[in-house]
Amino acid sequence: MFTSCWTKCPVREIARLCGYQEEFHFSKMFKLMNGVSPSSYRNRKEPSIDP
Repeated sequence: MFTSCWTKCPVREIARLCGYQEEFHFSKMFKLMNGVSPSSYRNRKEPSIDP
């Protein structure tokens, strides 16, 4: 379910769902933890884990 939301929801909505009030702070922490921005991560060509 999360991965389908991740590919379809705007980053600002995902940030809100994760408890962030501002997309900027979510994106900053996401990049710090994953090494890439949320949009770069989304655009990767990796197989989905959803059944």
